[in-house]
Amino acid sequence: VHNFVHMCRWVALRCLVALSILSVIECSNQVHGPCEVEFWPHPKDIVNGTEVIPISFNSLRIEYISSNVSPQEQTKVNKVVDQFTSTQFFHHRKIATTFPPFTLYIHLGPGFDYGAPTLQTNETYKLFVGLSNNATIDTASISGLIYGLETFSQLILYNNQTEIPGWCDEVSFDGYFIPQAPWIVEDTPRFRWRGLMLDTSRHYLNIDVLEQTVLALAHTKMNVLHLHLTDAQSFPVEFQPPLDVMAKKGSYTYNQRYSAEMLKELQQFAELWGVRIIPEFDSPGHVYSWAYAFPEILVCKDFQPDWAQYCNEPPCGQLNPTLNQTYDVVHGIMAQAGNLFQDEFIHLGYDEVNFNCWNSSEEILRFMDENQMNSQQLLQYYFTNQLKGLPEGKTPVFWEEVFDEGLDIPNDSVIQVWNTLTEFTNVLENSQNPVLLSNNDAWYLDCGMGNFVGRQPSWCDYNSWQNVYLNEPFEMVPHPVPQDYIDRTYGGEVAMWGEMVDATNVLHEAWPRAAAAGERLWSPASFSNPIEALPRILKHRQRLVDRGIPATPIQPLWCNYNPSHCNPTHPPIDVMSHR
Repeated sequence: VHNFVHMCRWVALRCLVALSILSVIECSNQVHGPCEVEFWPHPKDIVNGTEVIPISFNSLRIEYISSNVSPQEQTKVNKVVDQFTSTQFFHHRKIATTFPPFTLYIHLGPGFDYGAPTLQTNETYKLFVGLSNNATIDTASISGLIYGLETFSQLILYNNQTEIPGWCDEVSFDGYFIPQAPWIVEDTPRFRWRGLMLDTSRHYLNIDVLEQTVLALAHTKMNVLHLHLTDAQSFPVEFQPPLDVMAKKGSYTYNQRYSAEMLKELQQFAELWGVRIIPEFDSPGHVYSWAYAFPEILVCKDFQPDWAQYCNEPPCGQLNPTLNQTYDVVHGIMAQAGNLFQDEFIHLGYDEVNFNCWNSSEEILRFMDENQMNSQQLLQYYFTNQLKGLPEGKTPVFWEEVFDEGLDIPNDSVIQVWNTLTEFTNVLENSQNPVLLSNNDAWYLDCGMGNFVGRQPSWCDYNSWQNVYLNEPFEMVPHPVPQDYIDRTYGGEVAMWGEMVDATNVLHEAWPRAAAAGERLWSPASFSNPIEALPRILKHRQRLVDRGIPATPIQPLWCNYNPSHCNPTHPPIDVMSHR
């Protein structure tokens, strides 16, 4: 009965708003201006009106519509709401202007999911903003609540007539307001996995940077931070004995390591923002840093000067798959990682395995000869033996090479494609596995930054936010897209490899370009025009900056004050004359 009544309430609200609005406006057709709402990512379905509602920090009241909520569950909800109301709704300043009370109702219905986000989490939400100084968020999970709050925060604008006359002529007061009310927003993501990969091995990224990344992801309705934790250059993760030696010897310095407590706190922080932390421990290649602790399980260690024959970048080194000790270490890493990280997925790498490296070892060649194996079969041998140590309840993610090399992959394993859309389509059509898209020609954010080994300027071209935005996962598949393809495409990640970025510039380089992928993975496929998207991502970039994320500019500052003049529809406001 409760659910039926609640459903009828939403239907009635929608009808009421439709009747009260003389002109129904959809953002895809709206006129852009400084006092227009600019969503990012764009919601699935919106209806709105023409009225202005004043609101202030002091006037906002939160009320919960809930039943059978435990104290622990209510505490978690309170934390989620508090982190928005204290820092996100009012990010310019708190003003003394007195407005009538505004009540935000949050509906926590039966079956509400108070747990950590997972791939199966229902992220749908509904937001209603009425003309009687009230709003309601209705959702089934903490993640949905976070996204509903984010959308509500994006409705709140600031008028500054005193400092900039003509800034927002339709609002007669200085302060915060919600334009174009009433609003109904019904929203759900297009894909379940919307992520960013950061490389913490080439350069250590401190916890502050990782937490700022979590915030940027949450504000963009992205839900995965994939940490490429280890690589050839360093091993910064502290494990328990006997694997504690790996970080002690393989990290850059004592201060450039992640303790178990640091990783636990990062995951707790991310959970309150609806972000999952996916760890990656790459092997059997990209493992030279393991050699500081266990040199006997590696071959072709730091081969010089002809390193390019044996690995994609120095220092070279691959695991010796013929040794029992190799699997003792690999299984130990997987077991401890399974305890450190709560998410069901663990990324096991497998990119850029170089057979020349293995073929440089007499011991490996002898093993292959005795067992009548070729290099591909040896890779399958390692793959099969590694998965024997997969912790219970964990699902592996692999780079696309496991498919390219024809390995026998469990059907639930996830394949992450880093080459082109052509390869992504090939994996969809010729496997039964779930897939993630991270094609380098659009979603590698480090492309165009140069080449650290001093050869060509860069192996791939720079991907502008427009290029990121235009990257449609199903562009090359038959249309209508087969339902099986839709079901198996979990989503995608933009990737920021760490050769040329560290804590000083990684946020600048990633944002707002990563946000372009955020809309591609959240919003309906029909939102695909970068000209229409420009004023919206411009405002979202400013939102990120206001919230402490040092996102790189994408236009001159003048365009912030004249978004429709840079993307012409409105006459400009001459901000310079008011200085």
